[in-house]
Amino acid sequence: MMLDRSLMFQDKEQVYGTQGSGMSVKNSATGKWENLSFIWPIKDPYSVNERRKFAGFDQTVEENAKSLGIAYKIFTLAEILKLRNEIMNAKD
Repeated sequence: MMLDRSLMFQDKEQVYGTQGSGMSVKNSATGKWENLSFIWPIKDPYSVNERRKFAGFDQTVEENAKSLGIAYKIFTLAEILKLRNEIMNAKD
């Protein structure tokens, strides 16, 4: 959905949980870089499926994530932005 995509590109929480993202993170145990795929943070994630149903989506956010090859986990925007900043600083 374009609204969610626009919000994600503005580093804001999405409304419907339609957008996945990913980044390379360093595995603390192995020291190797690995891909982390996730659903971009959602505003009020505990009621997102109600919003999705009301808007006409036929899949839950969990089903949508699975169709994108992502294991759904709730992340806050602060967690994702902090992780991204840590990764950017680690690669410098």
